[in-house]
Amino acid sequence: MTRVIVNRLLMAIPVLFLMTIITYLLVSLIPGNAAVVILGQDATPENVARLSAQMHLDQPFYVQWWYWLQGAFHGDLGTSIYTGQPVTTVIAERIMPTVYVAGFATILGAVVGIILGTWAAVKRGAVSKVLDTISMLGIALPNFWFALLLVVLVAGQLKILPPLGYTPPQEDFGSWAIHLVLPVIALSLAGVAIIAKQTRDSMSEALSRDFMRFLQANGLSRFSLVYQHAPRYAAGPIASAIIASFVNLFGGTVALESIFAIPGLGSLVVTSTTQRDLVTIQGAVLAYTVVVLAATLLGDIVSIALNPKLRTR
Repeated sequence: MTRVIVNRLLMAIPVLFLMTIITYLLVSLIPGNAAVVILGQDATPENVARLSAQMHLDQPFYVQWWYWLQGAFHGDLGTSIYTGQPVTTVIAERIMPTVYVAGFATILGAVVGIILGTWAAVKRGAVSKVLDTISMLGIALPNFWFALLLVVLVAGQLKILPPLGYTPPQEDFGSWAIHLVLPVIALSLAGVAIIAKQTRDSMSEALSRDFMRFLQANGLSRFSLVYQHAPRYAAGPIASAIIASFVNLFGGTVALESIFAIPGLGSLVVTSTTQRDLVTIQGAVLAYTVVVLAATLLGDIVSIALNPKLRTR
């Protein structure tokens, strides 16, 4: 296991480098000048040129990236060119709402997905086909469409839950929990689809194995086979699906946070892109990448822990 962890960490280094330079390249292609955004449309060309030079905005993207990389090596992700706040401070304030939404959506997706997948594996036939349809719809439908539908129906028509807003849990736990319900449900749709399908496939394979037939022939109850022995065989793939679902949902918060007015990383990326705040975009994308890499590493560790065959590789 130690070798796997070391290899994954070594592989993460070039991924981070590549991600940062690609981000700078793509953002540099966005039309406009951040200096004009800061100074306003009435700013003189001289003032714009002076501010651009101070912020290295007149340099090629790879020069800007190099200046940013030098600071990042010292723990300094730069200062927002629009708000003047350190990017590390902004990210520290914004990352937890995104983690809350993606984390709870993954938990909800795992609970519902495992229940549906196990049921489909046991019943088979029509139930399994219905699950395939639900999974296809859950993966195909964008979460922002489902989010708008929930806002219109649940918040707008039924007026059961508040449609927008976010309150930190340390300020008002009840309000925080209520405001998370709709975003979590909207985001969990894809997670339910992914986890349910993987659970159905893994449980079906486990129940069809020869050793399961042997246990059944020796008088073991169906309940014990389904809920005690089969999950041990299927646990590895299901755990990997849950980790993969979290990675997918964490990246899917960009549009969702804008809809529900959640001050997370996703809405930060949208706002910073509009303002051409390159330094903040880079910091937010770096945070996304680090979380994804950490989740992937955790998935590898869980897979090895649940599958003894992988421990010898």
